[in-house]
Amino acid sequence: MSHESLPELPVAAPVSSRSFWRGLAVLIGVVLLLFAAGLLPKLRRAARLKAAAAAEGGATLRVDLVKPQPVVDDQPLILPGSIEPLRETIVHARASGYLRRFRVDIGDTVAAGQILAELDTPEVDQELRQAEAALAQTETAIEQARANRALSRVTTARYEKLAPTGVASQQEVEQHRTETAVSEANVRAAEAAASSSRANVQRLREVKRFSIVVAPFAGTVTDRTTELGALVAAGGAGLYKISATDPVRVFLRVPQSQATVVHAGQRVSLAVREFPGRKFEGVVTRNAGALDPASRTLLTELQIPNSKHELLAGMYAQATISLPSSHRLLRVPAAALINDALGTRVAKVMSDRRVKMQTVTIERDEGTSVLISVGLEPEDEVVANPGGNIGDGALVEPRTTEKGKM
Repeated sequence: MSHESLPELPVAAPVSSRSFWRGLAVLIGVVLLLFAAGLLPKLRRAARLKAAAAAEGGATLRVDLVKPQPVVDDQPLILPGSIEPLRETIVHARASGYLRRFRVDIGDTVAAGQILAELDTPEVDQELRQAEAALAQTETAIEQARANRALSRVTTARYEKLAPTGVASQQEVEQHRTETAVSEANVRAAEAAASSSRANVQRLREVKRFSIVVAPFAGTVTDRTTELGALVAAGGAGLYKISATDPVRVFLRVPQSQATVVHAGQRVSLAVREFPGRKFEGVVTRNAGALDPASRTLLTELQIPNSKHELLAGMYAQATISLPSSHRLLRVPAAALINDALGTRVAKVMSDRRVKMQTVTIERDEGTSVLISVGLEPEDEVVANPGGNIGDGALVEPRTTEKGKM
């Protein structure tokens, strides 16, 4: 196929520069019109909001003002605790035997040294008889050794007198002197054996004495763990549990914020729900002297007189301690607080009647009021009940003339 037979293609007409710029201008104009159509409503809305904000900022809000009240009285610190005995111990048997007799039982009050129980100790009795017989034998051996020593001394003295005359030889004198020394040693050995026998007899008599179980201190029997006829092993399971509950003691965990003002001698009152309306008075006796690093609290012990034994070990109680404040505190109504993402604040009114949102630190919440430790001064004024329309710079006017009334 030859090149002369191909059809000719049409050639595009050239675009003039004037048409290009005209089209570009039209496109830009359309874009600007669309942008203006979306922006103008937003600008109008922002202007209206700005005008409303300006009008609101220029308006004077009528509010109630209060002054923070310094806290001058001691503040009650109420903490939970559990009543415990002043002393408590488990009484064990010091001798092995069979329980023959109970003298006291659960709930009985005992005095120090009072007999609690009696044991039969046949093995100890037999060992004691054997030891006494051995002691008698060693004492007889002492008498025999002393007699032999006396005879040896006399014989030695006689030979020493005969030696100068030639009747006795020097060898015989030395022999009798040696026998005297041996008899002296025999006496000392017999005396040592007798001393050992006496110590053994004394030990067994002490063990026998422990067959009578006595109370180590005055208190109340709170538990008994064995029955009559039971075999009791020395140092084994306990026979009784005795608790001394006059006075009782209560352990508290004082928070770190009050730990520095708690000390021995402070008066306390104890309340238990079993005695509604009654207060049991006591005193702080001691504290640990260091905070528990896990809870940041100070272990503190109270003692409460309990002569009528009304307070029972294990009772739940609430203790009230009057503590002087370790630093300055100011009381404001709880309604004056504003809690939001910026923290806890109050609407503090400045001298030009403009509001400043002041961040504060709460020391203690008392329900209708709170104690502020940081952020306010006694001469400050705060809005008693700020609403959502109060912010930084708002102009306010006191509604009442008696400021500071809470």
